[in-house]
Amino acid sequence: MAGSSGQDWASYQSKTPSTAGLAFAFVKQTEGLGYTNPNAAAQVAHARDGELVPGHYHYPHMGSSAAAECDRFLAVSKPQPGDVLVLDWEGYDAANKGVPWSTMVAYKVAFLARLRAVAPLHQHLVYCSPDYLNRDPHGEYGDGLWIATAGHPAGQPGIAHSWLFHQYSTAGGIDHDYTPMTPAQLKAWSHAKENNDMAITDADAAKLATAVWTYKEDDPTRAGTQYMNVKDVVWWIGAHAGQTSTQIAALTATVSALAAQLGKQGVDTAAVIAAVQQAIADATVHVQVDVTGNQPAAS
Repeated sequence: MAGSSGQDWASYQSKTPSTAGLAFAFVKQTEGLGYTNPNAAAQVAHARDGELVPGHYHYPHMGSSAAAECDRFLAVSKPQPGDVLVLDWEGYDAANKGVPWSTMVAYKVAFLARLRAVAPLHQHLVYCSPDYLNRDPHGEYGDGLWIATAGHPAGQPGIAHSWLFHQYSTAGGIDHDYTPMTPAQLKAWSHAKENNDMAITDADAAKLATAVWTYKEDDPTRAGTQYMNVKDVVWWIGAHAGQTSTQIAALTATVSALAAQLGKQGVDTAAVIAAVQQAIADATVHVQVDVTGNQPAAS
């Protein structure tokens, strides 16, 4: 079966679980505002040594501040580039007993918003059971859903909602997981956001528009005229080139994972990939420069 195998580890696993046959390992880091997995640092280091994609997850106390718990989670886990960040969104315990469902949903939304604000270059997952998913079918799940349906075959979680990871077994006291992404696709996906710091915001675009065509006020012979700031143009092209390459890497991993899932339903995966590749090619932006035209009027 195409795809990759992984496990999720907590304090009841050793500091150096076997990594044989694995492509990823998601490690419990924190719970609420007071608990830290004492084996977490060693387990993450062990995953890195085995060249696995590491993930860090937080178990919430949803009556607390989501932002405060997220900040502590990040401070403890100290994620490195390519690490996946996960909210273990479940509350089958005394700390969450009595927390209203609306508060649980609000906590999830706030936690993901904090991750986007503080750790935007990492992939963000939400782990939950079908019970939570069915109660929140149109909810937000970050960059992907990690669904827990133990007893189902790997990669067949039995849900209609899209997903990226499947926890399918707890055999031997170990949580076994699966993703339809191959190890190479998984690594590309885990690093896919890292060039997004080059993305241009609306505010950047407004500044660029002003900078590219600027009055040369310090030259009285050119008063009232404009000139092109070539350095800004080169920066703009470079920034978008970096952003585009990142988006292509992410799209490649996502489309391949989608094709793998569609293939199980009798869909021609080669045709899916070809169609998406053609769509990407058709959408490519071509920049043309007309040096003979008139310069834009000043606003």
